[in-house]
Amino acid sequence: MRRKHILMMVCAMALCFGCQKAEEKQENNKKAQVENDQKDVSKEKQKEQYSPIISEKEIDMDNEYPYEIKVNRAQNCITVYGADDTGKYVLPVRAMICSAGGEEVPLGSFQIGETSRWRMESNGEFSQYATSIVDEVTFHSSTYHTQNNNDLNVEQFNKMGDPVSGSSIQMETADARWIAENCPEGTKVEIYEDQKEAGPLGKPIARKLEAEASKDPTDKEEETKKEEGYVPVEFTGIEDKTIEASADFDMMEGVTAQDGNKNDLTSKVRVFGQVNLEAPGSYELTYLCKNEENEVRVVKRTIQVSGSGTLEDANSQALNAAVIEASAVAAVPTETPTEPPTAEPPVMAEVPTAEPVPSPASVPTQEITNTPVPTAEPVQIITETTVQYYDIEAPDIVPIADSIYTPDVRHATLEKRVRVTDNSGSISSLYITVVPLELKPYYLVIYEAEDAAGNTTCMSETVKLMEAAVNN
Repeated sequence: MRRKHILMMVCAMALCFGCQKAEEKQENNKKAQVENDQKDVSKEKQKEQYSPIISEKEIDMDNEYPYEIKVNRAQNCITVYGADDTGKYVLPVRAMICSAGGEEVPLGSFQIGETSRWRMESNGEFSQYATSIVDEVTFHSSTYHTQNNNDLNVEQFNKMGDPVSGSSIQMETADARWIAENCPEGTKVEIYEDQKEAGPLGKPIARKLEAEASKDPTDKEEETKKEEGYVPVEFTGIEDKTIEASADFDMMEGVTAQDGNKNDLTSKVRVFGQVNLEAPGSYELTYLCKNEENEVRVVKRTIQVSGSGTLEDANSQALNAAVIEASAVAAVPTETPTEPPTAEPPVMAEVPTAEPVPSPASVPTQEITNTPVPTAEPVQIITETTVQYYDIEAPDIVPIADSIYTPDVRHATLEKRVRVTDNSGSISSLYITVVPLELKPYYLVIYEAEDAAGNTTCMSETVKLMEAAVNN
């Protein structure tokens, strides 16, 4: 009886132990399932996190080019790759959101160029950490109304992750700065399209800012607004001046430019306008210069040409000079033919003009066959003279726009606001410079036309972006 009781107890204990083991196994399975679920959730969240998504993969940072960059134009996503042990760039290490332009951003393989801390865009706004790729295509931050990192174009920033117009690849400021600081010139950039997959690390989600925001939240730099009274370029020698007609005048004589650190910028000064030294009157010249941060300053000066004495018309001068030259050539006598060279140079005897010219009969036979026979009549010399026409008339620039409003400030749009003509019938170049003004959204537009002879003329106007353009 006792043995039976002991056996029953052993069986009960074994049964309990088995149940405990089953419960522990079940608990472990649940725990493993939770861990797997958490991993899946973490992986899913990683695909939805803000830019950048960073991998823990280790790469060789001793390479001349530690990274290669691939831009998925269709998905507006950038993936950075590092090299594996074989030197192939196949290890994804960083994914960043972007807004790529359309077909103006070409597909293909390129190399990174130089970087600008600040860059003025074609619409007159500014961007930070602009790194060139090819032609006008660049990586850069979202745009700012002015060169101030506390003046963000919020509406443009909120388009991050969607395609934008133009040839830029806009990024969050921190990502644009990362490329500028970690990818040296020569780094390979591949621009491609894949509609199905953004990249191996996924595409980060875009931040959305409130309308009253003024700064990119990824930008940790202090506000770059300049002090009161700051000027990006300091000019000297641009005072108004009065000169006499017919006097010599050099538009850059005595003019210098430098930045706030006293670096010389004189070679970067551009001058728009023309002074007619033949016609008394008032002429306006415009001087423009950018500093190393692409900050622009424009100043103007007036040149007063006084006096009644003017230069003769350049074309008349050319014609008179040509006539005088032709007369001088005609007055030169023909050269006397020389005898064949001998051991010693022949001595040329001067023939007095008063003596009669010898007749052919008195000339020896051997000389008749080798020497032209002069005649008693004067020799008429026919000389072709080309009279060069000097074009000194500058082109005309006439505004034809109906109002100061413009949808944008691109070259193709602005050139339609003026009509440019020239007396020669051909214009060599039309330069357009856009300068954003303090009062937004106004811009100063400077037009400079040049004809084939190098004559230039300048005109400026103030334009205002249409409301639709500002909101978009």
